[in-house]
Amino acid sequence: MLELLKLRIDGLGVGESSINIWNQHGRLRYAYDRSPLDTDPSIIVRVTESVADDFLNKLQDIHVYRWKDHYYADKATGDKTRLNMSVHWDLIYKEIGGEALRFDGIDSYPKNWDQFMDLIIGLVNESQTVHLNGLSHLDINFREMHILEGYDPLTRKSIKKSIPYSETLSLDRKAGSLSYVQLPNGHTSIKHEYNVPEIIDYLLGNCEKYFHDFGNSPYNHTTQDMPVISVRLLYRNGKRVSYTRTYDRSGIPDDWHELLDELHDTMSFFGLYGPLFDERLYRHGVKSGEFIYLSVSDSAGRRTYYRTMDDSLSVGDLVVIPDRIASRRKIAMVSEIVYCTRDNAPQPLEETKFIIGKYHAKDGQNTSPHTNDDDDFYDDIDDDDF
Repeated sequence: MLELLKLRIDGLGVGESSINIWNQHGRLRYAYDRSPLDTDPSIIVRVTESVADDFLNKLQDIHVYRWKDHYYADKATGDKTRLNMSVHWDLIYKEIGGEALRFDGIDSYPKNWDQFMDLIIGLVNESQTVHLNGLSHLDINFREMHILEGYDPLTRKSIKKSIPYSETLSLDRKAGSLSYVQLPNGHTSIKHEYNVPEIIDYLLGNCEKYFHDFGNSPYNHTTQDMPVISVRLLYRNGKRVSYTRTYDRSGIPDDWHELLDELHDTMSFFGLYGPLFDERLYRHGVKSGEFIYLSVSDSAGRRTYYRTMDDSLSVGDLVVIPDRIASRRKIAMVSEIVYCTRDNAPQPLEETKFIIGKYHAKDGQNTSPHTNDDDDFYDDIDDDDF
């Protein structure tokens, strides 16, 4: 399967042009080379799965790796006009697990060159048709409460305060702009605005496809005090749509990370992004019918799967697990959280033990509401288990 393809063509009266196609984490992408003087962020097009599969299958049938290294036309005729219009091309081609191969030519090509070029042109055309052109404005608003803890020297008491935090990402076709506004405490604002008229059509077109069926996705999450996201869509035909969801796996589309990748590629060019792009938020949360498996590491570095009903746990938390000796308990660290159904669980439900609860070294207490063990079970934990 293809890992990298870089094609450069110079000639035909239009100067040099080149395209890069590569496979990243199982997803196909392509981009055009940019001038060293071009300071705008590079546009990377992510190819849909169906288009990518069709392209890769047909590319395999061409057998590029069988081409000769060089293809040069016979210049013996001395046709200066033809020489002045010569087409130079070179290709770097690498398959996964294979060596990088290089081919080049001048006015001469492999027998199946036309088929090869039609395939690349088709990839670009098919990918571009995926981009819609109906959105005129997009707002994505993220909100949560930050809990601040400190010490008041006047009262000599610890204080805890809830501070509202929000940020809004907006794209506007008419203004040709992308803005990112953060409100860290409800009244102070930090605004970053990018004037990107040359790529705003591309960005809005890419964003639109992710909300095409957003309103039809099932949603019945009612948990309070969780991060919330609101989306507002304004279309060129005057249609207005808005959604408010909890910012977790229950409230957002499964391909949400791909949408954020589209925006992040532009914003990261300027080195700026915030909690809206935090995977720990939008990839957290158990859905109806799912079970929570924890991969934990004990003090000896052994990793084992356990189950839990506590959806507040995060990677890095310490939990109490049963020991092989029934009278003892052990401390382990959560290294992975897996949401799964009975059919795709990493090991059978009936063969997987539950953790006893979450461990807090500060107060030495198990806070899990899902345990029937006695409150003094920590007396059985040895120092060697920390």
